[in-house]
Amino acid sequence: MTRLGSSSRISLAVAAALACSAGCHASTQAKFVIPSSAQLAVNGQPVTVGADGTATMSAFGWGGASYTLTRNGKTVREGKLDTKFRPISIFWPPFGLAYVPMGLDDAKTYDLTRSDASRTSGK
Repeated sequence: MTRLGSSSRISLAVAAALACSAGCHASTQAKFVIPSSAQLAVNGQPVTVGADGTATMSAFGWGGASYTLTRNGKTVREGKLDTKFRPISIFWPPFGLAYVPMGLDDAKTYDLTRSDASRTSGK
């Protein structure tokens, strides 16, 4: 059996920490229905909605998620998305509970084509 030197142990520890943090990324996913030719931004970041309506984005802080729909550079609609607590954030290193505890509800479809306050529906 070979003994590891001090620099090898440090390299191994750094590699393990990077692998752990890469595997515990802070993202959230949900389905969206948005008006045709509109672009969606959540918390100021552009979001790509797939052909099936699925979108993946970074998880949110305690303030939740606000959205903006734009078309031709003009705001069409803005508001807040329903969010839920992400239990995985308790285990996300180093401070997931403090920074990214909220995510989208993957059991809902966020229908942003409706003008009423109820913007979600069950699967």
